Amino acid sequence: MNNLNILVLESIHPSGIKLLEKVGKVNVKFNLSKEEIYNFLKTTHIVICKSVINVDKEFILNAPKLLLVGRAGTGIDNFDVDFLKFKKIPLLTVPTGNSISAAEFTIMCILNSIKNTTKAINRVQKRDFRRDLLQGRELSQMTVGVVGLGNVGKLVVERLHPFGCKILAFDNKKNGNQNNFNKFKNTFHVESLEKLFRDSDIVTLHVTANNQSIGMVNKDLLSKAKKGLILINTARGRLLNNEDILEAIEKGIIKEAFIDTLYPEPSYSELPESCAYKHPFLNHSKITIFPHMAASTEDAQKRISLDLAQQIKLFLEKKNYLETSI
Repeated sequence: MNNLNILVLESIHPSGIKLLEKVGKVNVKFNLSKEEIYNFLKTTHIVICKSVINVDKEFILNAPKLLLVGRAGTGIDNFDVDFLKFKKIPLLTVPTGNSISAAEFTIMCILNSIKNTTKAINRVQKRDFRRDLLQGRELSQMTVGVVGLGNVGKLVVERLHPFGCKILAFDNKKNGNQNNFNKFKNTFHVESLEKLFRDSDIVTLHVTANNQSIGMVNKDLLSKAKKGLILINTARGRLLNNEDILEAIEKGIIKEAFIDTLYPEPSYSELPESCAYKHPFLNHSKITIFPHMAASTEDAQKRISLDLAQQIKLFLEKKNYLETSI
């Protein structure tokens, strides 16, 4: 056994834990207070977390022995990347580990929104079988706007294609992403978010949260949207201006929203009876909220956990931190 202490602060698949136990001593600790986390950090060499724990400057300064940080997933908006670079502490991620799961979840949200499935289930449980109140739409007759053509967005476009809908795609990165979709019929690339929101019946977001994208869906953009828009966000909660979203719903600009990630994020392991989390979207009749579960499939979580553990193992071997090769 090596003398490396690994602190896992958010849930990852057991397969990765098993591999990490060959690298060092693994401490799996959830729902710790800040003081408790900082106490563990004093002797921790490797930290693994996901989207809830904020690995900020204060966190990093309280980890004097920190060699490496692992993000079990892709989004890094809760990490102080600049300070990690300054301290020369690598940040490992798994950018494609959950892409398929997130894309499939997005398609589910789209179909749920236009087929009124959740509403139907809730009504039937109350012995309300009035199906005329649940009339939906055919996706083939609608236009879907996809914002972001990265690892998830491009898979969403591919999975939308067989439905026969018109697809509008926007990506502000000039990296050739758009060229991948010339083969798809009824797929068009637009030059601005404003045009995409103006011409789409459904808009789904697939961009990272950064200085350019935080709060991007705001009053100004929504004022240009087609009335009755269905908004789907399986990316990051910080992309939305919450007050402007609520106002757009009141005005009928947004018909319904499906949100997978709130900001700030709640604890995903806390029992309901002890959860004091509050958010303006909670209990809103036209907002369906999920507990950041787009990537929560057995397949994706196992893939992410093993990939990250392998990356950590290879990093430590390369840097000769391990006593023996494993």
